[in-house]
Amino acid sequence: MQKYLLGLVAVMGVAVLSGCGSQPTAQVPTEDNGVAQSDQAAAPATSQTPENTVVIRGSAFDPAELTVKAGTTVTWVNKDPVNHNIKGSGMSSPVMTTSQKFEHTFKAAGTFPYSCGIHPTMTGKVIVVAEDTTGDTASTDAASATPAQ
Repeated sequence: MQKYLLGLVAVMGVAVLSGCGSQPTAQVPTEDNGVAQSDQAAAPATSQTPENTVVIRGSAFDPAELTVKAGTTVTWVNKDPVNHNIKGSGMSSPVMTTSQKFEHTFKAAGTFPYSCGIHPTMTGKVIVVAEDTTGDTASTDAASATPAQ
């Protein structure tokens, strides 16, 4: 019995000592905030979308409707894990994989509906407004991609 207890104590001693063998990671002071870069958590990504950008996420366009001034370039960015493309109203993108972009400049006022050619239930539209001579914006009620008269 004495050998059994001695063996049990030895096993428990090894287990306790093995937990004490690791040393805590030292933090190296730096000029910026006192902690080494490798010891800091990664900065959270910003969730702001740049102006005039449509994000493709969750098999939807966000925003689904975007209003811009004539001459504006709109950028579509695919943030989905599946491929998408843009089709409609005088524009056609190649297939975009994750993180790829497509840009189109809208030169004339009008309403420009579009969809994903791969997933036709995904729809959106860009409404392009023109500036009048007083500097105010005036939109057209065009139901298609026809330029304003």
